[in-house]
Amino acid sequence: MSWQMAEISHEGCFRPRNEDSVSCFCVELKSLKETVAGGSEQAFFAIIADGVGGQRGGHIASRLAVRYFQQYIHDHTAYLHSTESCRQLLIEAAEAANQVVCQARKDDATFAKMGTTLVAVLIIDDQMFSIHAGDSRVYAFDDSKLIQLTRDDSLVEKMLEDGDIEAAHIDNLPYKNVLLKALGSDADISFSINHRFLDEVSVLLLCSDGLYNAVSDQQLIMQLNKKVSAKDKTLALLKQSLDNQARDNVSAIVIQKTLHVTEELNHA
Repeated sequence: MSWQMAEISHEGCFRPRNEDSVSCFCVELKSLKETVAGGSEQAFFAIIADGVGGQRGGHIASRLAVRYFQQYIHDHTAYLHSTESCRQLLIEAAEAANQVVCQARKDDATFAKMGTTLVAVLIIDDQMFSIHAGDSRVYAFDDSKLIQLTRDDSLVEKMLEDGDIEAAHIDNLPYKNVLLKALGSDADISFSINHRFLDEVSVLLLCSDGLYNAVSDQQLIMQLNKKVSAKDKTLALLKQSLDNQARDNVSAIVIQKTLHVTEELNHA
């Protein structure tokens, strides 16, 4: 099984700078005799980081997180031989990225409050592993059904779960963007891990809050349901968010099954 990936990132309609960072890439596993998927030759990775801290270094935090997460993956992918090793690789890569952001905060007082969300996925054959901290998300889509696979690490999400607020009131809350977890905020941050089979999933969407706050679930479904390439889906999602006057940076990665294993991996 092969996957087609595309990424896009934009400052949005009102922000002077893009503080999001994105990356998607494929790693060859041909040197392995056995993998978690029983012989799959490729591992697909996608990462989004949404910097926090504004002028105090949010863009730096997100770029550091993506760069060092990706570097760790490239240096250690050969160890993917079991389900547990896939989970462990993502945890170690996220921890490495977090340590770099924490150290950058210590090294320069100007960036003492910078941080970033992180969401990443690893796909081998028909299995997906995801890791996240913050409110960047992963969605699964198939047959007009959109499922959020990650839980936001935010104050609003916790208050919703505790029954302290109602969903209808979220847009008017002054603490709507307060995160409970972010890379750089704690050297010992815990990450959420998810594992699922993708036999009933045709498309995965990773995105920052700038996309899902600007584009409704019905609009996401409409764009993801189009019979077009992953790249065209990302372009359509961005256009929809800008048409809706996106107030934040907008980032998205679309990952979808290809019809033929020989189909070329596309990058935006």
